[in-house]
Amino acid sequence: QQYTFSATVSFAGTSSSATSAIIQIVAGNPPLASIETVPTPVVASNKLGLQGIGLPALGESPSALLYTWSLVQGDINLASPTTTSTSIHSPELILPPDTLRQCTSYTFRLTVSSTLSSLSSSAVATVNVACAPSGGAVVIDRVNGTALSTIFTIVASSWTSSPETSPLSYTLMQYYINPDGTKTAPTIFSPPSPLGSFNVILSSQQQHSASSDSIVQLTVKISDTAGSTTTVNLPIVTLRSPSAPAGDSAAAVITLVQDALDQGNNNLALQLIASLANTVQLADVCSSAKNTCRTLDNLFRNASFPLVADSNSLAIRAQALAAMTASMGTSYQLDVNSILNQIIGLSYNLTDTPAILVNPLMDALSSYIQLYPGSPLA
Repeated sequence: QQYTFSATVSFAGTSSSATSAIIQIVAGNPPLASIETVPTPVVASNKLGLQGIGLPALGESPSALLYTWSLVQGDINLASPTTTSTSIHSPELILPPDTLRQCTSYTFRLTVSSTLSSLSSSAVATVNVACAPSGGAVVIDRVNGTALSTIFTIVASSWTSSPETSPLSYTLMQYYINPDGTKTAPTIFSPPSPLGSFNVILSSQQQHSASSDSIVQLTVKISDTAGSTTTVNLPIVTLRSPSAPAGDSAAAVITLVQDALDQGNNNLALQLIASLANTVQLADVCSSAKNTCRTLDNLFRNASFPLVADSNSLAIRAQALAAMTASMGTSYQLDVNSILNQIIGLSYNLTDTPAILVNPLMDALSSYIQLYPGSPLA
């Protein structure tokens, strides 16, 4: 006679893992089999490890145990040497990254047999693979512009994932396409953010060549909390080189920042400040145009200090702070301490989770501590 016992372990209603054991009543004393639970969903791009446990029958040695893994449900072939990193007769079953398919459930069975009595028992474990973010779109408002002058607006909307892997975060990356068609390595233009919209200015690949356009590829990566990602490549952008020096271009962006503040759009102002800091080495600008840096610093303070305690606004502030601190260096003393403390303090008052602030806050803290290691904050 055979019995199946199942157990499901859940954590705060957000993730769960299920396993079951099949017990067959036979004459004699068989070994016992079990599989350690694996929190699901798992990410397809990560390796999967299942740890089997076998307990020998009374009077028998563990060396008398034979382990055999098999697949009850799924679309992979465990017998193929390319499917697993371990033998199917090992206590541990390891599957390399990208072996499992997204949005798919797999059920594995471990059978533990005794080489002395030929008796056996089995255990099964079900693994759910997370679905990548889906259902959305990413658009850019234009595909032509001038470096350090044109504002490009990128919006990602309607992306969803399963409840246990929400909320989503968005990362903006860019790379250049060389004249020979090769691409430069992608660089992160904006760290992971809860925001699905970006307002950015771009720098040309050859800033000192007014006669050459730059071809830019922008990419948005949408990630869930489990680590599953979807990447969207935007249409190619043709970028004219600026005719003015970087200092003059910075002054032009400052005018756009002031316009955004005059309209009460502090988030846009901060995104433009972060974008400028990411595309221009402000330390060089400050050394030759201190008034420009002083104006930018004042605008940054004005945009940062309104007491808005929603997570999106705080994330934008933290990103702008990290970019400004890293780009200006010690050439111009920012009031970083009070701004950073304000952002951290406000994050404690959020009614929603402040977890999405972790990346921008850590970037801001890292930039600040590297520049001012002896400060009270550090």
